[in-house]
Amino acid sequence: MATENKAATFGTELAGQLNEFRQRLEAIDSSGEIKSGLETVSVIGQIAEQILFANNIPHVWFPPLDTSIHEYDAIDFVVTNPLNGLRYSLIQSPQIMKEAAAIVFGSNWRQTTCYRPEPGDATHAQMFQQVDVELRDGDGKQARKLAGEILSACSRGILGVDINPIQELDYLDTVNEYGSDQPNLHKLLGKGNPVSAYWLINMPYATERSGVVSPLHHVMTMPYEAANNPGFSFNHYSQQELCGLRCDSYDLVICTDEEAIEIAGGDRRINTASLQIDAINKLGLPIKEFAFLLEALELNEAKQPPHSLAGFAFGLERVAMTLGGLHSLDNVQIFPVNKPDGSLIHAYGLKSD
Repeated sequence: MATENKAATFGTELAGQLNEFRQRLEAIDSSGEIKSGLETVSVIGQIAEQILFANNIPHVWFPPLDTSIHEYDAIDFVVTNPLNGLRYSLIQSPQIMKEAAAIVFGSNWRQTTCYRPEPGDATHAQMFQQVDVELRDGDGKQARKLAGEILSACSRGILGVDINPIQELDYLDTVNEYGSDQPNLHKLLGKGNPVSAYWLINMPYATERSGVVSPLHHVMTMPYEAANNPGFSFNHYSQQELCGLRCDSYDLVICTDEEAIEIAGGDRRINTASLQIDAINKLGLPIKEFAFLLEALELNEAKQPPHSLAGFAFGLERVAMTLGGLHSLDNVQIFPVNKPDGSLIHAYGLKSD
């Protein structure tokens, strides 16, 4: 349909969106790079699934709706249930559900869609796929071993390169030496390979930005000093001193000649309700948002001993983009959702009343 006919039929604004949608379809139809990127995402998902099942970790599905929690510094996407008129958040990460599932069912994983309303660019999208893993009776070392096994299998399958062993770098030492928590160390670590990777470990519990102290990962992270220490209390620390507590938390960074991109992260979790309440209150967070998590942790705390919890997640598209040398999410999402203003290429929105 000609542009002028589209405008007459659908209106000028929608006609413009339809032209953009058509251009995207034509780009996919003619671009081997985009098709290769989409196939790479599929391969990575398949490799992850095979390894997780080989490690006897069951797939468990979670509903995409949840209560909003202060895990990230963003306003959630919100939907209304037409059956009861109640509003829920589209999950940024299924943190509460995966911890609860680990306590009562066991280790679990899923490939989930995450919703994060942040300005998009080549490496950040408002919606993306994530392989999400939670381990019962595990710790950070076990989680990193499993995540490294998946990433190394992906690099072998896509590039024919084994990046194991993945070096572990202390977070504060790295920041002090390189002035960044995500330096490109490919020249140091690459050894002639097209990609390399490293773990940042021993991360602080909290960080201070513009005078506000907030968790570096999230409020559910377990400090080393709290693990197996019933006398530990967050109330023994000032908010500034929380920034000095080190944790069994970790980020995985992939490096190439051109870029360094964080593609995975995780931590060992606080595993009792009493300690989690302590942390929530210390940081002044609204405890009601964590009610369902606290219910699960209370059940865990009654066990002797409580299950330890740890996990990780990695972004499928980011891994595909980096290992495939594709440089942008435009090449790994069929209908990219990374516009700075959050508009969608494949749909039009309705304005709120």
